[in-house]
Amino acid sequence: MGGGCFRRQSGMKWEYKVIEHLDVIEYTNEEMIKKGMKNFIDEYLTIDKLNQIGDDGWELVSYSPRFGAEQSVVIFKRPKNQG
Repeated sequence: MGGGCFRRQSGMKWEYKVIEHLDVIEYTNEEMIKKGMKNFIDEYLTIDKLNQIGDDGWELVSYSPRFGAEQSVVIFKRPKNQG
């Protein structure tokens, strides 16, 4: 079989972060404030929060929207001992 572009790195260990929020929203914190949604910033996973998580070395691996559930679940991973 042909070699794919994905290869498991031997001995690679991961750590995971699970975040529950009301939902992921496509606004920055500033945009939410301008839209009068300042009181809801902590309830949503905003673009600013996602960027901060990425800056901390986390990679999004799963998103489960809240269809009928109370909160959305977002899972991130990064190589262990990175930060």
